[in-house]
Amino acid sequence: MLMEHENCPCMETCPLNRAMALIGGKWKMQILCSLYNNGPTRYNQLKKALDGVSNTVLANALRELIGYYSRCDEPTMIVFFGDHQPPLKNAFYEKLYGKPLSERTTEEVMQQYQVPFFIWTNYDIEEQEGLMISPNYLGVLTAQLTGMPLTGFMNFLSQIYEEMPAITPVGILTADGEYLEREELNEEQQQWLETYETLNYCGMVDLFDEARPMFCLD
Repeated sequence: MLMEHENCPCMETCPLNRAMALIGGKWKMQILCSLYNNGPTRYNQLKKALDGVSNTVLANALRELIGYYSRCDEPTMIVFFGDHQPPLKNAFYEKLYGKPLSERTTEEVMQQYQVPFFIWTNYDIEEQEGLMISPNYLGVLTAQLTGMPLTGFMNFLSQIYEEMPAITPVGILTADGEYLEREELNEEQQQWLETYETLNYCGMVDLFDEARPMFCLD
């Protein structure tokens, strides 16, 4: 007697069938392919890449993927962070702040660009809430949480983070909680920032042989 394929006992132990059951569905495979092809991807970039997906469907698909990895034996980390706040008209923000945008403080300007993020793992890590960090430090944080070795530049970033937890084009957050523009930094902070910019340039644009050990582990 012939059996229907889905009723065959071998399907219960088939690894391919199990994988497809976990990551099947209209969007899960597309999400995985997009993340694999593009690497770290912000939420809005992922939504744009998956033309036609709604916020609800994407959020549910991501929730199910996290559920899948929570059952995996292989140590897994998921890092997710917002792209930016909604691009609302200036009139909205002026009503929100109760003053012209040109009169906002550096803190208020930086708050406009703050977005939530989370780091999830299927193994135990120290829980943290309210962590203030700019994207340039995110790679260091994830490497530290996974126990991966750090390059010399990453070690430098971990040091400057203690001095300036957030470095952005619109302002800088200092270790004592001050929101400052560049010209308001003290001499020591200026030196930290200038060193950061020099190393950042070398790593991104002009990685000459003498600088390579600072950025590479081999």
